[in-house]
Amino acid sequence: MRLTDEMARILDSLDHIDITGLSAFGIHGVYAEEKRREQQFVIDVRLSLDPRDGNATDNLAHGPDYTQVAAAVRGAVAAWSFNLIETLADRLADQLTTFPAVVAARVTVHKPRAARDTEAVDVSVTVTRARS
Repeated sequence: MRLTDEMARILDSLDHIDITGLSAFGIHGVYAEEKRREQQFVIDVRLSLDPRDGNATDNLAHGPDYTQVAAAVRGAVAAWSFNLIETLADRLADQLTTFPAVVAARVTVHKPRAARDTEAVDVSVTVTRARS
């Protein structure tokens, strides 16, 4: 589901779990050389949570397990192959909204070596998706 401005304000008022700098390897890109070998991607994840779930019960079963989230992200980056990191970010965010108590997910995909023939250190895309 795409977010409206009002929905974004609501999400900002929720609790969040941030996982930053998650390194993953996969084959994503438009150019032939990008399709032949794995590249490193760095993923930042913000999970927006319903505070009535995990916080209220103090039970990991009622919220996302960081280890499982990281494994899901790494596994997806390795298993999928897209031309655009925009698509990768979109699909990751959709997948992360299936975790318990996750109302929405913001995913930033960094592709450090994407900026060919520029002086840029990094290229990244950020998407936010809410649970349907």
